[in-house]
Amino acid sequence: MNKFLALLISTSSLAGTAVAGTFYYDAPSGKAPIAPPMDPTEMVSTCATDYFDYDFLDIEYNFTDFDDDFLDDSNGISVGFSKTLTDFTFVTLGGLWEPVEGIEGDDDVDFWSFSAGAGMIFPLSDRVHLVAEGGLFYGFETGSDDDNGSLGGYAGPSLRVGITRAIEGFASVNYIVDDETDQFEYSAGTVLRITRALGLKAEWSWNDDEQTVGVGVRLAF
Repeated sequence: MNKFLALLISTSSLAGTAVAGTFYYDAPSGKAPIAPPMDPTEMVSTCATDYFDYDFLDIEYNFTDFDDDFLDDSNGISVGFSKTLTDFTFVTLGGLWEPVEGIEGDDDVDFWSFSAGAGMIFPLSDRVHLVAEGGLFYGFETGSDDDNGSLGGYAGPSLRVGITRAIEGFASVNYIVDDETDQFEYSAGTVLRITRALGLKAEWSWNDDEQTVGVGVRLAF
């Protein structure tokens, strides 16, 4: 089974008061500076300078439902790193750990996957970016006698939409090939910026073998 598929992973809501930066302008001479009125719906936006981040670290908790009679549902952790090289190119690294219990006497196993890739950014507007990304991955399992290490590759487009500077929606399609499978995986999700450096992320991904829901944080830098 290709566990990289779970690595390529609802809606988040923010309770309470958002932490927003305050910007001042100079009042007429002789008067103290005055803070301009702020639209409450854009309070988080004032913490952000752009609609999108391409320099970030994602840390997610994942719940995976397998379409398999021999594996139970699982809970795992994934990490994703992205860093820009130029205004229109970036590189990525990823990792996944997923412990899975066997059913009906099958072995309990730990699935691991690591990836490295690169991408290009095609801005369609300030609020809409088309992104193309591809790379390689290596996945394996521990806890069983089987040698299931597998090297493969992935490629596909994604679309990022800046609904506001605080809320982003995204969707992607990836074609994945390795020793065990070749298939498409689809994903959709959202990122909610709390501050310029911290956001909440939620994502749903699915393919022919499994579906995964991931929730976590995005640390921008």
